[in-house]
Amino acid sequence: MQTSDIFLKLVPFTVKNPKTGEVFFSHSLNDFNIADRIITGIEVILIVFFLGTMIKLWFSYRKDKKNVELLATEIINLKENGFSYYSDFLEKVSINSKIKHLWNEFDESLIKKDGVVENSLDSAYFFNEYSLASAVGSKLYSAIPGILLGIGLLGTFLSLYVALAQLNLGGEDTGVMKTT
Repeated sequence: MQTSDIFLKLVPFTVKNPKTGEVFFSHSLNDFNIADRIITGIEVILIVFFLGTMIKLWFSYRKDKKNVELLATEIINLKENGFSYYSDFLEKVSINSKIKHLWNEFDESLIKKDGVVENSLDSAYFFNEYSLASAVGSKLYSAIPGILLGIGLLGTFLSLYVALAQLNLGGEDTGVMKTT
């Protein structure tokens, strides 16, 4: 098997005609041998997994961006309107449960005395990329290498099983193995 043949096997739904050497795309499972079916199946699984992961990450990104924009807009309004806007600010921030929880924690650290507000902890302690970002992205990114490794190992052992099952030690294969 040549290097070009190996690369052609990695392209999903491609079949090489052993008689003519012609490579063509096929949608019929009858054109594939068992090895081509395994390779194509694993590639389809990987493509579906990749697309599903990207969709999840996109929705997670949009949700996180919306949360940050809401918080930034309301903080700007709070700075412009002063302490009198604080009750309206709390009402608008309460729409999002994650931001509401973070703001309540931050609010507990504030020292309010005679119309003056000071903080005992920096706001970055409560509002940072770890607390505002959803867990979907970070957990998913950390799990991808293990998932891909598992798929690769599964494909490897399945291919070895199929190859050993097709090996005929009592027939022509034995003579070919002895001469090479």
